[in-house]
Amino acid sequence: MRPATDPATSSVTSSPGAFGPPRPSRSAQAHLRGTPSPSRSDTAGAEPGRVGRARGDDPLLTVAEAGDYLGTGERFIRRLITQRRITYVKIGKFVRLQRSALDAFIEAGRVVTEEQPP
Repeated sequence: MRPATDPATSSVTSSPGAFGPPRPSRSAQAHLRGTPSPSRSDTAGAEPGRVGRARGDDPLLTVAEAGDYLGTGERFIRRLITQRRITYVKIGKFVRLQRSALDAFIEAGRVVTEEQPP
């Protein structure tokens, strides 16, 4: 049998959290470093599903948006990416496609007809 211990005289101290003291938030950390933190007002007017802009007016599209743009499904777009037939951008774990890359893919597949003499 273990001897009874008095919590007031116990040598073990409890911490405020299970893993230690609470950390400051990211905005507080950025403030401490002197760098501005992104505010929610920066992304408040953004369209849903839109990550950002690549160069100028070349938006980055999700796989679903790229499928809609080409008039195909997501599976076809993912196959193009897997076969490296189209360029893409990785942002963390997310895959995005530039609209200009989709336009280049369309242009590369364009078949020009020859005019028949009358």
